[in-house]
Amino acid sequence: MSLTMPTAAELLGNRHRILVTGGAGFIGGAVVRRLLRESTAQVFNLDKMGYASDCTSIEQVLTELGPAGEGRHQLLRVDLSDAQATAEAVQRADPDLVLHLAAESHVDRSIAGPEAFISSNVTGTLHLLQAVRAHWEQLAGE
Repeated sequence: MSLTMPTAAELLGNRHRILVTGGAGFIGGAVVRRLLRESTAQVFNLDKMGYASDCTSIEQVLTELGPAGEGRHQLLRVDLSDAQATAEAVQRADPDLVLHLAAESHVDRSIAGPEAFISSNVTGTLHLLQAVRAHWEQLAGE
């Protein structure tokens, strides 16, 4: 029996507006590139563009896609520790699906400055959840 991996389009179904947090990071960037290559979704890449962020490979995919990639990727430079900016980004993206991949994960940095990790990973996640819930509550019933 041969297993085949479903394409991003198959996984997304009727979801066309995808918000990816941490989309300029290692894992998030791979997800954004796959979404761009394998679907027609509009991808909103919410990233604070810190020391581990890089959109070079995403820009290369957009170049490869040519006209099919035009306007499908929007970088939203937002730090999740900023509740107001996070809420505004969620409203702007108006997502059908949120993939939360943003995280501070470098152990050496967490030892030297644990407050930044709490702010980003815990408080940032709280702000995202609150913003998404508030956005969901104001949507029409269907």
